Amino acid sequence: MWVELEGKDDGYQEDLDLILTFLYADSQVLHSPQAALGYVLSSPSEVQAAQSIDTALRRIIDVGTTSSDAEVIAMPIWRDVVEAAKNALDVMRDEG
Repeated sequence: MWVELEGKDDGYQEDLDLILTFLYADSQVLHSPQAALGYVLSSPSEVQAAQSIDTALRRIIDVGTTSSDAEVIAMPIWRDVVEAAKNALDVMRDEG
């Protein structure tokens, strides 16, 4: 959603780096999903789903790319991130 900024405020700022900072540093959800249990995540299934997102994102991070966000989401391995995120959403909806 941050690649195509149609209809967004001129002051709108969001990019992959911001999202990764939130997920790993600010909320610590992906840095340590088990530690987020009972705080952000509500079940072992959600922890497992978060761990799957972490695994998929680390494959992107490990590439060490300086690519733009648009180039990153065009990478074939980005599909794994999308699938892991869809699964996590399904788990959270089922348990919510």
